[in-house]
Parts: sequence; structure tokens; C-alpha cells
Amino acid sequence: MVEIITPAYHYIQDIAPGINTSPEQLEADIRSLIDRGFTFLTASEVVTAYKNDDLPSKTAMLSFDDGLKSQYSAARILEKLGIRATYFVITSTFDGKFPPVMALQFLIQQLGAESLHPIIQDLLPPAYAKL
Repeated sequence: MVEIITPAYHYIQDIAPGINTSPEQLEADIRSLIDRGFTFLTASEVVTAYKNDDLPSKTAMLSFDDGLKSQYSAARILEKLGIRATYFVITSTFDGKFPPVMALQFLIQQLGAESLHPIIQDLLPPAYAKL
């Protein structure tokens, strides 16, 4: 049986809106997977190995989402540990445009989720009104 895990990281810093992990915790996470015998593959390597029925019995595919500036520290950690990962970059940022999901994360951080709840609740379709 093959065990595949796909940890996804966003902000690599101590405090950030949304999902965040400190550089120290990221390194500890990776070292733990190394100690547990995981083989690290990129997304394309996972697809190729799967097609060839050649996935390692313990496969880890790390991803870093959104192409955030704080992820440069992750690249240094990955290089130090000899691990490769996949970066999923939101290309609209190349044009200086903020992805809506990131804007929402900043609003939540600045205003608090509770204060935004009534606004978001009014925008939801009726089927979601009871959530």
C-alpha cells in the first residue's frame, strides 16, 4: 500500500492572515517526514510515478500556494535539506492584481471574522443561510 501526503503551505512566517507556518515549524515538519522515511516528489513527478505504477511506498508532495514573498525562506530550507517542492503561483500578481482570496484574508486579519460575518452572510445564496 502506498501512503501519499500532500502538505500545502501558504505564509511562511510567524504571524500572517490565513494559513501560516513559521520557518522553524516548516523545517521541523520536513525533518519529521524525512525521519519517517518519506520520499519527496514534485507534483509532476507524482503524476509520472503514478502513471508508471512506480510511486514510493511513502510519498510526500510539498506545495507552496499563491507564490507569496514569505515562501523564499521555504526555498532556503528546502535547499538546505535537499528537498524539492512544487510552487503554485497566482499569476495575476505579476500584473499587480491581488487575488480576491488574499484580500479576504487581509480583511479578516484587520477587521476580525466576527465583524465580517453579517456582510458575508447577506451575500450567500439562501441554501447557505443557515451555515
